[in-house]
Amino acid sequence: MDYIDVAQIVEECTRAEALRRLKASLAEREQQITDPERGVVICLDCEAPIPLERLAANPRAVRCIDCQLEYDREQRHEARLYPGFDDWDM
Repeated sequence: MDYIDVAQIVEECTRAEALRRLKASLAEREQQITDPERGVVICLDCEAPIPLERLAANPRAVRCIDCQLEYDREQRHEARLYPGFDDWDM
């Protein structure tokens, strides 16, 4: 296996992961929970109302800013799936 083969595998894995994240994001947006009685959008994680300022900036938000930051940290941690080139046998 040479560097071109490794690069192709990494590119394919990266593309597959990006598509998986995009699909998850789109599915998540469909899960936006509204409380019609109070006229607010509810955070998926902590179930608190999402502030109007956040919804003005991102009308499709499904998490409050604190939960979104934690979710993003977790996603970055999970994204560390790919080994470096030094880890591949060539």
